[in-house]
Amino acid sequence: EAVAVTLVELGRLHQDAGFNKRAEPLLREALAIRRKVLGEEHGEIANSLTGVASVLRLNGDLAGSEAMLRDSLERNRRIRGEDHPNTGTTLHDLALVVAARGDTAAAESLFRQALDVHRKALGDKHPNVALTQSGLSRVLLAQGRYDEAIAALNEAMDIGRAVMGRDHQLLAIYTINLASAHLARGDAKQAETLLREGLRIRV
Repeated sequence: EAVAVTLVELGRLHQDAGFNKRAEPLLREALAIRRKVLGEEHGEIANSLTGVASVLRLNGDLAGSEAMLRDSLERNRRIRGEDHPNTGTTLHDLALVVAARGDTAAAESLFRQALDVHRKALGDKHPNVALTQSGLSRVLLAQGRYDEAIAALNEAMDIGRAVMGRDHQLLAIYTINLASAHLARGDAKQAETLLREGLRIRV
């Protein structure tokens, strides 16, 4: 297991640096070791599946990513429970993949399920709630539901300010996304104000 942990850390370092092709074999090797050492019914198998799935999504293999995430989700629900934080995270990651392949209705359902789990497990003001609200806002925006998207992003920003501070990089992303939502709704003046603020935080 110590070898697997090291491989995961190396894989994440490559992933953080943008070298996703290099990360994938490391994370796959860690998964293989954990299957052998820990057995199929250990929670770390679900974690490793989610890790490999993340890299597959970034590498453009949406089908492979989705299959691994559905496997991870089933394991998290069975081993850890419906309302465990890992279950919420896997639902969120699965929603990202489903949204990327264009099924916004299914993605919305998954994001909302993730939100319910995060709120129950972590509370309403947790950064994971903000992150999932941001993801939800993107599919709402794609559906033309601008007011709902703006409401989701406003909640994400309120949580971000309270928990992470006003100059956190995630808050910059939420602010820029909110600018896009206002622009899509036709409020160019508000969009410009928000865009300037988001760029100020990012710099």
